[in-house]
Amino acid sequence: MSASTSDLGFDPEDRTTVADTPAVAYEAVVAKLSAEHPELSVVEVEAMVQSENEAHLGGAPLVVPEEVVSNVEELIEERDQADT
Repeated sequence: MSASTSDLGFDPEDRTTVADTPAVAYEAVVAKLSAEHPELSVVEVEAMVQSENEAHLGGAPLVVPEEVVSNVEELIEERDQADT
């Protein structure tokens, strides 16, 4: 059974909605779970969060940082120039 982000005890500033999907800031998730489970290292918590996130999303990101879009545009332009 999954809970909504409002049921998970995160601060409102750490919550958002992306593509109609409730989301929580990565740093907030890792910090909260690490504090609640001190028997686990931060690296173990990060690995679990990343693994579950990839399993849930199928490896497809919900958002792409604007800088990444800009970098991809540059790569495409460079490729186009190399082809001419």
